[in-house]
Amino acid sequence: AAVLVVDATAGEILVRPTIPLGLDYGSFDSDADQTLGATNTATAITANTTLSANGVTLSNSSRLNVAQAGFYQIDATLQLTSNSSSAKNVFFWLRKNGTDVPDTTRAISVNINNGYVPISLNYTVSLAASDYVELYWAADDTDVTLDALASTAFAPTAPSVLINVNQLQL
Repeated sequence: AAVLVVDATAGEILVRPTIPLGLDYGSFDSDADQTLGATNTATAITANTTLSANGVTLSNSSRLNVAQAGFYQIDATLQLTSNSSSAKNVFFWLRKNGTDVPDTTRAISVNINNGYVPISLNYTVSLAASDYVELYWAADDTDVTLDALASTAFAPTAPSVLINVNQLQL
């Protein structure tokens, strides 16, 4: 607080409270390769490490649970590789509380042999307290992998999946 005006009968004080935003967040990754067991079959994308979190937790390896209701942003970076040069269509989408979220599917066609394709996904969704979201994927060919890389002499390890969840608004 600061006193702005002082006289015998009146005064003015400026008070600027510091109120923490209290927005929740979580950052999760996977250092494991992820494959598809069958073609055209929805498969959860998993994480095995919590990098940092406040109010967002990981359960069942794929569920990102929120403690507070609010508007959330989910950002995911995936490292896709193909083991042959035949064309493959790969699909990614968001589920909320076990139900597919409309208009969230993103598709990519891959025909690279032993190369890497970085995939970036960005979603926003309203969630109630105790809701969860999951990322899913499927492909018309099982010869694709979400690929984690070991460190090299010149670069650190690379996760197959990196997911960030940020509460934008209460």
